[in-house]
Amino acid sequence: MKELLSIKDLVTEIPLRDTVVYPVDHVSFSVNEGEAFGIVGESGSGKSMTCRSILRLLQPPAHVTHGEIVYDGKRISDYTENEFAAVRGKGISMVFQDPMTSLNPVLRIGEQIFEAFDASLTKQQRQEQAVELLKQVGISSAEERLKEYPHQFSGGMRQRAMIAITLARNPRLLLADEPTTALDVTIQDQILTLLKKLQRERNMGVVFVSHDLGVVARFCERMAVMYAGQIVEMSSVEEIFSNPQHPYTIGLMNSMPSLQKVSEWLVPISGMPPDLRALPQGCRFAPRCPWASSECEKAPIAISETAPGHFSRCLKAAEMKKLVSDAKNERHE
Repeated sequence: MKELLSIKDLVTEIPLRDTVVYPVDHVSFSVNEGEAFGIVGESGSGKSMTCRSILRLLQPPAHVTHGEIVYDGKRISDYTENEFAAVRGKGISMVFQDPMTSLNPVLRIGEQIFEAFDASLTKQQRQEQAVELLKQVGISSAEERLKEYPHQFSGGMRQRAMIAITLARNPRLLLADEPTTALDVTIQDQILTLLKKLQRERNMGVVFVSHDLGVVARFCERMAVMYAGQIVEMSSVEEIFSNPQHPYTIGLMNSMPSLQKVSEWLVPISGMPPDLRALPQGCRFAPRCPWASSECEKAPIAISETAPGHFSRCLKAAEMKKLVSDAKNERHE
């Protein structure tokens, strides 16, 4: 399978009045052609900032200071802004979290789709392709809908319209930033089904950002778990769910309701995510980790390959299965 996107040691910084924070701190991962790669974590973990950093959509003063971004074999992190404009939209496109704030409220849906097309197309060609795109994303009466404004669409339809806009130039890689968060469960399922169908038909690579492990488990083949700007665990979805090797990943899983464990209480993660202006000296999750030791607090923990294709940023990754088992037995006693 061909590698479509490769991110190596990506660092994004935000200068503040008295310090500098790093919402994306030496993040590395890759996405293959036709593959869905998930990024999960709490709000503020750096998921969306990673996607915006890839596409150079950061709000100043935030900016990328380090790292390599390779798309389709080309090092696009070295591109000028004019060179990068040819990649954004046509090569890599992005579906944003809230379509109501992403769509222009004073422009008709059709006008916003037309803007995404290549300038060489005639008005008639744009009209025909816009109608076809709305049909592809499941919007009926497409010709009439092109004349309507975003407020005339439901939440699910606005998200479908956003997806249509991102597909207008046939991107090979789609960055989906929590595209189902603001939707009810039924519409969420429809959008996920639509995205999976479009991915398969177009053989697109997808980076799917979510705080919902269940959604990522359904949609993605591989995944990364982010915490305080860093990837703390990465592997195939199947491997992480069957053999998690970082306490934060385990905490996220214990916070999820399960039909198989209806008699068990959920176990929330204690405490709050760290302030990026005052990070712990050692492991960033140590203050909330039930298995942290003095060794975890001494120095930053490097991410390492604990098994083929499985990476974890934890000193106790090898014994995590036993620690989890012991903790479960203690709760049942």
